[in-house]
Formats: sequence, structure tokens, C-alpha cells
Amino acid sequence: MSCQTGAAHTVFNPNDWPAESKAVIGSCAAQVALLLFATAALSRASDEAGPMLEARVADLRHQWRLGHWDTSRFRYFAEVPAVHLSIQAFLVLGKNLLDLLSQLLSSQRIVHTLLHGFHKKGSVVGGVVLHALTRKRNPRQTSVAEAISEHINRHKATWIDRAVGARDLLTHPVRGTTTQLMCELQIRVDEDQIVCDHVVSPHVGDQPFDR
Repeated sequence: MSCQTGAAHTVFNPNDWPAESKAVIGSCAAQVALLLFATAALSRASDEAGPMLEARVADLRHQWRLGHWDTSRFRYFAEVPAVHLSIQAFLVLGKNLLDLLSQLLSSQRIVHTLLHGFHKKGSVVGGVVLHALTRKRNPRQTSVAEAISEHINRHKATWIDRAVGARDLLTHPVRGTTTQLMCELQIRVDEDQIVCDHVVSPHVGDQPFDR
């Protein structure tokens, strides 16, 4: 963990910030270090998932021998707990980091309101922060507020909305949406035996998690 902590402090160094923001920056550094740790753990867990996936295929083969069924009618998932936990940790930590970054807008007096997190306004992810940057910004920091708002919107379009949406589905799952954390086995029958042609890795929406 020490190398992750060192890397995090190159981005978020409390010594570079005024007293009002030091605590938030220190927490940001801790979250980034944990994100790097979770990423490394996920990589290891994915590399070591083979035996569990093979066991799931073997179980399907055993069931097939007991009673054949139309394999095309169903989807087949295999859970790898270490992968599941690493993805869940990554998404939660990512949202925590967004919440902390939002607090900096208050401690740095970019806005004239107290922001606690990267909260929604209606259905808009981060809408409370974007509203504050537009309607409650410090007139002396107008150009900074506009630049931050543009930066947030750009990243919302590329990854923030999907990451927060995936985290929300984990926190408030709806009818089996936790399958996004599982590996999907693409199987078929060949010469009266179950064959796994491909393993689909966990996804966020329609994109593989590692993207």
C-alpha cells in the first residue's frame, strides 16, 4: 500500500493547499491510494479467476448429464467473489473521491454554499455541484467556476455518469442488476457435452469494466 500512497500524494499533497482544504486533500489522497490498491487487487483477482470459472462450467456439464435443456434459452453467470468485491470497492471509492472533490469548491471559496458531495439534482448526476457553480459561485472566481463546470461536464459525458450509475445500482439493486459484477459464460452443446466458448467479463452498461 505504501507505493499507492506515495503515488496518491504526488497528485494530492496537503502541503500544497491552504489550511481550510488540507483535511479534504488528505482524504482525497487516501481515496486515490485505495483506488490504486483496488485496481491492483482486481487485476490479480481476474488473473486468478480461471479455476472458479472452470468449476462453474464443470457444474453445468454435470447438470447437463442429469437432464438436457435448451441452452440457448438461458444466460449463465459465474461469480468470482474477489472480482466482485474489488469492483464494488472501486465504484464506491470513486464516488467518495467525487464527493471530496466537491467539498473543495466550498473550502476554496469557489462557491458561496456548503457542498457535501457530488449529489444529484433531479436526475442529473452532480447537478447540485453544477448548479452551485452557475448560480452560487463566488463572483471573484467566475472564470475558475466556469472552467470547473466545463471540466465536470466533459468528464460526465465520458465516464462520471456511468461510474456513478453503476455505483447506484450496487447500492440500490433493481431486479438482478448485480449481474454486472459477474462473469457470463457463453456456452453451447457440442457432441452431447457443454462447451464454454467465451467468458464475458463484468460490464458497466455495455462496456467492459476494465475500460
